[in-house]
Amino acid sequence: MSKFNYKYDSIKKIKETFEKITQKEVSALEKRIEELYLEKEKLTFRELQGKSDGERKKTTARDLQFRQGFSDYIQEMKDNLQERIEDLTREKEQKMKELIEKSKEVKIFKTLEEKHREYYTAEQNKIEMADLDEIALRKFSKE
Repeated sequence: MSKFNYKYDSIKKIKETFEKITQKEVSALEKRIEELYLEKEKLTFRELQGKSDGERKKTTARDLQFRQGFSDYIQEMKDNLQERIEDLTREKEQKMKELIEKSKEVKIFKTLEEKHREYYTAEQNKIEMADLDEIALRKFSKE
């Protein structure tokens, strides 16, 4: 029995490679989103820390202006982070759609390979049965 050669094996491997690349891209986007959330939490903590530090001291008009400017700066930074998070989330959703499509393509080629393998095995069994029948006929005709 000869070895099974799947004629679309190279295409299947390329599709699997593209699927893995897309998985890595989705993973990188998820990691970056998590990092931005952590950064946003740090800013919130910093803002709260600044407010609590300001309450301990005597307050002057200049201190109030500084705290308000600091609070506005922190809020602007948080807003920028939120926009970046939303952009990355949209990009991640798009990559997830791509990943689903690529996974479907890989599955199609795997299913096709299974069908070709089944057909190949059936054909090899037919050939083997024909060879066994011929051997049996020869043996019977010698007797």
